[in-house]
Amino acid sequence: MKYILLVTLFCTTIVCSQNDGVIGAGLKNLTHDSAYTSGSWIRNFEDNSIDGSVYLFDEWNTKAIITTINDTNLSLQKLNYDIKSDSFSAKFSHDSVYVFNNSDIKEVILNSKRFIKLTSKNSFYECLAVGNNFKILKDYNIILTSGVKDPITQKESNSKYTQNNKYFFLNEDELINFKLKKKSILKLLKDKKDKIEVYVKNNKLSYNKEEDLIKLFNYYNTI
Repeated sequence: MKYILLVTLFCTTIVCSQNDGVIGAGLKNLTHDSAYTSGSWIRNFEDNSIDGSVYLFDEWNTKAIITTINDTNLSLQKLNYDIKSDSFSAKFSHDSVYVFNNSDIKEVILNSKRFIKLTSKNSFYECLAVGNNFKILKDYNIILTSGVKDPITQKESNSKYTQNNKYFFLNEDELINFKLKKKSILKLLKDKKDKIEVYVKNNKLSYNKEEDLIKLFNYYNTI
């Protein structure tokens, strides 16, 4: 497979892990087409006229495990999530990145974050919490705000990338959008509303903070 051959020229950190154990794979051994994902090389162009980045992490010093649709694990470094294109890219050189094909990927562990793919949308979501019959998902989105021209100096400020993320409650096949607000969250958890309110108050949690949201739903799963 031509993409795998390209990877072998640049990647020195890939390890192949299968259900029957972990296999240390040197680059010359990455030849089993069915076990790996396809992808493409693109130029890593940095536009100095735009502040911010389309990538989730500012630095590329990451560790990741990609699980393919064949349930094979690829362990590698320098992986990042491109929010704009909803894809995962590995940086093997200063001026180019390797973009993995989404259709070949089932799940990605990127540092401490776990991304799962909803096949109905062919899109990735970060999984924040998992319950007996639900998942709390984070959908990363990015907005490009155009620069503004100064009426006096006539100089235009840089455009800017900013994240505009959304949260979803996945219950069986139903995907429900909700906001980090008390009313929106309690509407989802109305069957245990009173206990949730007591838990939030006693533990001094906030409905507006993601880290507290995770604690809240983990508690909900126990009651």
